[in-house]
Amino acid sequence: MKLTGKIVVKPFALGSKSAHDAVYLETTTGDYLIQREQDNPFESSDLKVLSGKNVAAEGELDNYLFIAKKITEMD
Repeated sequence: MKLTGKIVVKPFALGSKSAHDAVYLETTTGDYLIQREQDNPFESSDLKVLSGKNVAAEGELDNYLFIAKKITEMD
């Protein structure tokens, strides 16, 4: 599956033990938590550098989580 949108960092799971700043992909169909395949979900630091940028991502969508196999920065 391919999604396009903007990478943003915002809070996830506020008020729980899992609360942290997470990386999301904002799309026209909704916002999805995004992480690279094999990444630690609490440490997506390489994706945080893309914050504010538009990307195309290929991968698998599972409910609210998009597991990206490939992410390409767009103009």
